[in-house]
Amino acid sequence: GLFYITPDKDKFLHFTDEKNYSLSYILKLCKRNDTLIVGSYNGIFMVFKENGNFKVFYPSPFSSREILDMKLYKNFLFVASLDGLFYYDIKKDLWRKENFKKDFNVTVLSLMIKGDTLWVGTDKGIFLFKL
Repeated sequence: GLFYITPDKDKFLHFTDEKNYSLSYILKLCKRNDTLIVGSYNGIFMVFKENGNFKVFYPSPFSSREILDMKLYKNFLFVASLDGLFYYDIKKDLWRKENFKKDFNVTVLSLMIKGDTLWVGTDKGIFLFKL
């Protein structure tokens, strides 16, 4: 699950959203400005604070996909999953899936950004994308 510490109370608390849904099986965390991006077995969640309360935004159109890795680059969030490589244009609120080749299913296991190149580790080898 997702836990946070309250410095004034000096204890860990279990995070749940406003519907009392526990974010569980957390695999990756990223931070962008004041937003925590959470990758889990159940998709992607964005947690932010509004008027002193935590709010959860569910931008992912693939809520049941396992998120194995995430990387931020400028206004893009790249997502590695068992179903391939996805990327989210944060400014446009637009999701896309990268199609490596026609009829070529790829499990994306890891991501790395070096300079302006995205390195993608898959079950079929390493792919490079110019960003």
